[in-house]
Formats: sequence, C-alpha cells, structure tokens
Amino acid sequence: MVSQLLSNYSILKSMKIKNIIKAYQYVYYRIYKFMEDSHMDGFWMEWRAFGLLNGLMILPVLSIIYYFAALLSLFGLMYNPELISYIIGVCLVIWLLFIFIAGQKVLMNRNRWKNIIKEFDRLPQKENTQMGLIALGIVLFVILSLILSICLMAKTSPVRNGP
Repeated sequence: MVSQLLSNYSILKSMKIKNIIKAYQYVYYRIYKFMEDSHMDGFWMEWRAFGLLNGLMILPVLSIIYYFAALLSLFGLMYNPELISYIIGVCLVIWLLFIFIAGQKVLMNRNRWKNIIKEFDRLPQKENTQMGLIALGIVLFVILSLILSICLMAKTSPVRNGP
C-alpha cells in the first residue's frame, strides 16, 4: 500500500517536472520565434534567446525578494540592511547558477534547441496560438508582480534623511 502511494507520488512528481520543462522549452521557442520574426536573427540567436529567457527567470526571484523586504520593513524587522542585501545577493547568484545550468542541460546541451524548435513548429496553428497566449499571460504576470513588489517595497521602506 505504502509503496503504491510512493510510486504514484513519484509518477505525479515526474509529470509535473516534465510539464515545467515543456513550458520552459515553449517559452524559449516563443522568444526564439519572436526574434526571428522581428529580424533580430543572426549571430548566436539561440544564445540571445537563452539569455533573455534566463533574464525572465530572474524576475520571479526578484519579486519574492522585494515582497520579503517589504514585509520585513513593514513589521520593523529590517535591523541590518547590509546583511539582508548580502543574503539577497548570495541567493541571486545561486539562483542564476541554477538557472544557467538547468537551461544549459534542457536547451543547449547537444543542440537540443534545434529539436525543440522543430517540435513546436509542427504543432497545429490553433494549439500554438493557445499555448502562446498562455505563455504571454505568464510572462506578463511575472512582470506585473515584479512591478507591484517594487511599489510595495517603496511604500513600506523607511524614509532616510541624510547619509
């Protein structure tokens, strides 16, 4: 009984991870196609699309950090801003390394990006449009969440007079 539940959990977990990887690949595909359609193609276009996707992956982490900093300052717990800045910097570097290594494995290893582009090019137009709208919605949500978190942090941070 327990082993069956554990195997079902591992199947669900692997399905979720596969869906996340597929969504990551699809957003890469849409960025690549956007660059191709807007005549920004040329030298190392796949790497530029990869860099833009990695930049988008940083935004949710920045948003979480800003929400966290706003909560700390709202409750008066921001005792040592330099320490918090250091911790935030370390977290960002670790996240950047994780994103780059995972993206390298998923997209760029053995030129997998070429197969991903071909795979998503074969999708029917209707399905491609629907998935594109979902991807655009997710990207807009992440950007708007970052803007909201910055505004919230600006409102809750204490005003400093002088040096």
